[in-house]
Amino acid sequence: MFAVEQLDDGEIEILARRHAEAMCVIAAAVGTGLRGPEERLWIARLAAELANLGAASRWAVEASEVDPALRVIGPYGYFYHCQLRHQLFDRAAAAVDLEDVDTHPMFSEVIGLVALAGWLAGDHDGAREAIERGHAASSVADGPGLSLPVTQAMTDAVFGPQWGVQGTLIADEQLRIAESADDTWLTTFWTYAGAQWGAITGAPEVEQRAQTALDMAERHGYESLVAQATRALGQSYRTSDPTRARTLSAQAARRARDIGAY
Repeated sequence: MFAVEQLDDGEIEILARRHAEAMCVIAAAVGTGLRGPEERLWIARLAAELANLGAASRWAVEASEVDPALRVIGPYGYFYHCQLRHQLFDRAAAAVDLEDVDTHPMFSEVIGLVALAGWLAGDHDGAREAIERGHAASSVADGPGLSLPVTQAMTDAVFGPQWGVQGTLIADEQLRIAESADDTWLTTFWTYAGAQWGAITGAPEVEQRAQTALDMAERHGYESLVAQATRALGQSYRTSDPTRARTLSAQAARRARDIGAY
């Protein structure tokens, strides 16, 4: 603290900027690591770096620095179901209030977090506004990140005439994109998501789709997706085999808690 007090404003600015850039590099590494078989290690790394990431986020917002404000959150923002989600939501809300933020390639991911926060808080109109803002920006940015279509699926389920139908359609569209990009993690995620929404709507072959997602997640070591796909598989048996559904739901909860995902 004494050393910092000896610095002038210009030197403090340089240090803060360097720190934020370093945290953006770490955020990108965390985002990549969370989509792999060493997810537990990266959850721990995210928790360990939370204070530093938060300091970088606050500086970037206060300095109106759009690029680090989004890059320090966006790469791991889709991991919204983790125990750290409330901190992520607050930082995302501050970042998207900056001027000229909508054209940044990471914008749709961060605005997706704002939409998720609104949906989880019961503010479905706010979630819808954030989704529309994200899609309006997708023509100038790199197109919607993961959390934006997730929230759109959730919100359409609230506003749509049939619960989950739009979610299933969105999952199918995103699955095609993931498969064409040869992205194994996203392919697994959207296979699970389609099963999740299909279970709600009673879509055909939903059990097979959920089992496929579970098999893929287990094969690649995606532990949080194993938990999510197990839950989706349980929901697919909700009518045909309630006992099995409850067993699978309990297994999913245990797996999620075990890795610290929820």
